[in-house]
Amino acid sequence: MLHYTAWGLYAVPFVLVCLAFMVYLERTGRARAQDDMHLLKDLVDQALGCDCLKLAEEQAV
Repeated sequence: MLHYTAWGLYAVPFVLVCLAFMVYLERTGRARAQDDMHLLKDLVDQALGCDCLKLAEEQAV
């Protein structure tokens, strides 16, 4: 009809592979950082002298 190729369609597989790779990185990064987040929470709780997440939940209600 317009005599142009649909060059944008060639990017669809590349974008899907990149999206899948980003999801994989997000999930593995979250799993690897879980121990560090618990360590950081304990450090902040000790520094402030309270259970900050529990206190924040109680104040939010």
